[in-house]
Amino acid sequence: MQTIKYDGTAKGFGYSVCEGVILCLFKYFIFFMISIFVITLFCQVFVVGVDDSDISTFKRSGMKIRTDALTGQQYLESSSGYLTPRIGTAN
Repeated sequence: MQTIKYDGTAKGFGYSVCEGVILCLFKYFIFFMISIFVITLFCQVFVVGVDDSDISTFKRSGMKIRTDALTGQQYLESSSGYLTPRIGTAN
């Protein structure tokens, strides 16, 4: 734990508290950024959220594959929600 310098004045106390708060926020920011990096790396390495419409883990199509329960026909859903019949695949 870091010792906060205090010279006995109100101004010195304010600077010391401010320095401690900034240091604490900086540590939490660094921890947050490292956590985001590790989670992103984990998702990329272990292929989370990839389906057969994607080229690879790093080249995603942005489409979702939907299957009609009655006919078994597959559809591609865009990010805006539009459906297109999927053709040229072996089901």
